[in-house]
Amino acid sequence: MKIPDEIFENRCRYCIHGSPEAGNKDIRKEWIFSQFYRKDLSCRIFGISRFDEVPGECLNFSPHHIFGICYTCEYDNCFHEPTYCKRAEQPNKRQVFIGNGGLGGAHHPNYWKNHVLSTCDAYMPNHNWLDIMCREAADGKIPRNFDPETMKPVGHVMENETAQKWAEIDRQRTAEKESKQNTEEKTEIYQPSLFDLEGK
Repeated sequence: MKIPDEIFENRCRYCIHGSPEAGNKDIRKEWIFSQFYRKDLSCRIFGISRFDEVPGECLNFSPHHIFGICYTCEYDNCFHEPTYCKRAEQPNKRQVFIGNGGLGGAHHPNYWKNHVLSTCDAYMPNHNWLDIMCREAADGKIPRNFDPETMKPVGHVMENETAQKWAEIDRQRTAEKESKQNTEEKTEIYQPSLFDLEGK
């Protein structure tokens, strides 16, 4: 059994359950409903993903902090029923993704199922998530559909200036990783053994 490629590429890579680093591999039948996490699977909850019920979607899609959806909006509030939004109006509200059906449990099922994966024209990025969104976008966990400096949307075709900003972030992160790796390789911390302490 295997996750359809379009779901794996367009949903799993942005989902907290996804393991894009594992690759989209065939999964043995005995693993599908296993009750434990296997790091070598393409999906950590493969057995309940229900990807076959709505073609091209996964009904348990649970996003990282994706820019542009209600989940990361300044006006989002799971206690503000029935709209779950602190604004009186949500102009042109529409659903962006399908999924998240089970996360809310009995307390806020409609919040997770119908609200967090939507958006509207009044979307404003939550100030608490700004750094997290930039970091997750740099790590490839969410789309780079925004300018990392202005936090404004850039659409599907990334503007050249914004693309250059992300490229610079990539260069900085690569340099930091290489520097950290070199430091770790050069630094050897002496750990005295029990035998070193004898007679002292």
